[in-house]
Amino acid sequence: MVVDTGNLNKRITIGRTKIITNKGMQIKQFDSSTAIITWASVNGVGDNIFLADNNENNKNILNFIIRYRKNIEQQMLIKYKNDYYEIQGIDDYMEQHMFITLRTKRVNL
Repeated sequence: MVVDTGNLNKRITIGRTKIITNKGMQIKQFDSSTAIITWASVNGVGDNIFLADNNENNKNILNFIIRYRKNIEQQMLIKYKNDYYEIQGIDDYMEQHMFITLRTKRVNL
């Protein structure tokens, strides 16, 4: 995978969720205390996939490309433009440890 580092121009925050209890209800929140702030390239899934599936949910799927990091896990969330994205998959292209693609789906918190 060839990545132009100039395209890593969107600020994202990667972190975990925490469960808090408020008046007997459990609420899932983004935990910014352990968050990683980094630069990313942000790409949609493409119109051809959207048309093939004819599925509204594809509008909520984004791929984030970041520089390689060891501490990214599939249980983490990404905060981008006040929306939250659950990591569905992590791809270290040919295990080169240069860049990783995070395949995500938007979720409500």
